[in-house]
Amino acid sequence: MIVVGLVFYLKRNLLTDFIPFFESFETYVGPPPYSAFAGFYDGISLFFYLLGGWTLVQAAIKVPLGFGAIDILGTVVGGVILLLVGHFIPDIADRVLPPFVLVGVILIIVGFSVIIFSYFKYAGVGKE
Repeated sequence: MIVVGLVFYLKRNLLTDFIPFFESFETYVGPPPYSAFAGFYDGISLFFYLLGGWTLVQAAIKVPLGFGAIDILGTVVGGVILLLVGHFIPDIADRVLPPFVLVGVILIIVGFSVIIFSYFKYAGVGKE
Protein backbone atom coordinates (compact mmCIF):
# COMPACT_ATOMS: atom_id res chain seq x y z
CA MET A 1 0.00 0.00 0.00
CA ILE A 2 2.86 2.37 0.76
CA VAL A 3 4.40 1.76 -2.68
CA VAL A 4 1.06 2.34 -4.43
CA GLY A 5 0.58 5.54 -2.44
CA LEU A 6 4.08 6.74 -3.37
CA VAL A 7 3.45 6.05 -7.04
CA PHE A 8 0.24 8.09 -7.02
CA TYR A 9 1.94 10.84 -5.03
CA LEU A 10 4.95 11.04 -7.37
CA LYS A 11 2.94 10.57 -10.60
CA ARG A 12 -0.09 12.74 -9.97
CA ASN A 13 -1.36 12.55 -13.55
CA LEU A 14 -1.40 8.74 -13.55
CA LEU A 15 -5.17 8.52 -13.16
CA THR A 16 -5.77 10.97 -16.01
CA ASP A 17 -3.70 8.72 -18.32
CA PHE A 18 -5.38 5.53 -17.13
CA ILE A 19 -8.64 5.61 -19.13
CA PRO A 20 -7.14 7.03 -22.37
CA PHE A 21 -4.45 4.33 -22.18
CA PHE A 22 -7.02 1.54 -22.30
CA GLU A 23 -9.20 3.39 -24.82
CA SER A 24 -6.20 3.53 -27.16
CA PHE A 25 -6.27 -0.26 -27.49
CA GLU A 26 -8.83 0.33 -30.26
CA THR A 27 -6.26 2.36 -32.19
CA TYR A 28 -3.17 0.22 -31.63
CA VAL A 29 -2.73 -3.50 -31.98
CA GLY A 30 -1.81 -4.41 -28.41
CA PRO A 31 -0.57 -1.85 -25.90
CA PRO A 32 0.17 1.64 -27.24
CA PRO A 33 3.80 2.68 -27.73
CA TYR A 34 5.79 4.28 -24.95
CA SER A 35 5.88 7.65 -26.70
CA ALA A 36 2.07 7.91 -26.68
CA PHE A 37 1.70 7.34 -22.92
CA ALA A 38 5.13 7.93 -21.41
CA GLY A 39 3.67 9.17 -18.12
CA PHE A 40 1.56 6.05 -17.67
CA TYR A 41 4.43 3.70 -18.48
CA ASP A 42 6.76 5.67 -16.21
CA GLY A 43 4.24 5.27 -13.39
CA ILE A 44 4.18 1.51 -13.88
CA SER A 45 7.98 1.40 -14.04
CA LEU A 46 8.17 3.49 -10.89
CA PHE A 47 5.88 1.01 -9.14
CA PHE A 48 8.18 -1.89 -9.99
CA TYR A 49 11.29 0.13 -9.05
CA LEU A 50 9.87 1.11 -5.66
CA LEU A 51 8.57 -2.37 -4.92
CA GLY A 52 11.91 -3.92 -5.93
CA GLY A 53 13.81 -1.40 -3.82
CA TRP A 54 11.56 -2.05 -0.84
CA THR A 55 12.08 -5.79 -1.27
CA LEU A 56 15.86 -5.28 -1.18
CA VAL A 57 15.46 -3.16 1.97
CA GLN A 58 13.49 -6.04 3.50
CA ALA A 59 16.34 -8.39 2.62
CA ALA A 60 18.79 -6.06 4.36
CA ILE A 61 16.53 -5.93 7.43
CA LYS A 62 16.41 -9.73 7.54
CA VAL A 63 20.20 -10.05 7.90
CA PRO A 64 20.56 -8.67 11.46
CA LEU A 65 17.32 -10.37 12.51
CA GLY A 66 18.91 -13.76 11.90
CA PHE A 67 16.80 -15.05 9.01
CA GLY A 68 18.26 -17.94 7.06
CA ALA A 69 20.41 -17.44 3.99
CA ILE A 70 17.79 -19.08 1.77
CA ASP A 71 15.12 -16.64 2.91
CA ILE A 72 17.39 -13.64 2.43
CA LEU A 73 18.54 -14.77 -1.02
CA GLY A 74 14.95 -15.42 -2.07
CA THR A 75 14.02 -11.90 -1.10
CA VAL A 76 17.02 -10.48 -2.98
CA VAL A 77 16.14 -12.46 -6.12
CA GLY A 78 12.55 -11.22 -5.94
CA GLY A 79 13.74 -7.63 -5.60
CA VAL A 80 16.12 -7.96 -8.54
CA ILE A 81 13.36 -9.43 -10.72
CA LEU A 82 11.05 -6.51 -9.84
CA LEU A 83 13.81 -4.02 -10.68
CA LEU A 84 14.42 -5.76 -14.03
CA VAL A 85 10.73 -5.63 -14.91
CA GLY A 86 10.60 -1.93 -14.04
CA HIS A 87 13.70 -1.23 -16.11
CA PHE A 88 12.49 -3.00 -19.24
CA ILE A 89 8.85 -1.80 -19.33
CA PRO A 90 9.60 1.11 -21.74
CA ASP A 91 11.50 -1.25 -24.07
CA ILE A 92 8.64 -3.73 -24.05
CA ALA A 93 6.14 -0.94 -24.73
CA ASP A 94 8.12 0.26 -27.75
CA ARG A 95 8.45 -3.33 -28.93
CA VAL A 96 12.25 -3.05 -28.82
CA LEU A 97 12.34 -5.96 -26.40
CA PRO A 98 9.79 -8.75 -26.88
CA PRO A 99 8.05 -9.65 -23.60
CA PHE A 100 9.17 -13.26 -23.98
CA VAL A 101 12.82 -12.18 -23.74
CA LEU A 102 12.11 -10.62 -20.34
CA VAL A 103 10.21 -13.74 -19.28
CA GLY A 104 13.20 -15.82 -20.42
CA VAL A 105 15.63 -13.69 -18.41
CA ILE A 106 13.40 -13.98 -15.34
CA LEU A 107 13.19 -17.76 -15.76
CA ILE A 108 16.99 -17.97 -16.05
CA ILE A 109 17.39 -15.93 -12.84
CA VAL A 110 14.83 -18.10 -11.05
CA GLY A 111 16.56 -21.25 -12.36
CA PHE A 112 19.94 -20.12 -11.05
CA SER A 113 18.37 -19.15 -7.75
CA VAL A 114 16.84 -22.63 -7.41
CA ILE A 115 20.30 -24.14 -7.96
CA ILE A 116 21.85 -21.78 -5.40
CA PHE A 117 19.05 -22.38 -2.87
CA SER A 118 19.35 -26.14 -3.23
CA TYR A 119 23.09 -25.86 -2.61
CA PHE A 120 22.48 -23.90 0.58
CA LYS A 121 19.80 -26.34 1.66
CA TYR A 122 21.91 -29.45 1.22
CA ALA A 123 25.14 -27.84 2.41
CA GLY A 124 23.41 -26.88 5.65
CA VAL A 125 23.92 -23.15 5.19
CA GLY A 126 21.11 -20.96 6.44
CA LYS A 127 19.41 -23.56 8.62
CA GLU A 128 18.06 -22.32 11.90
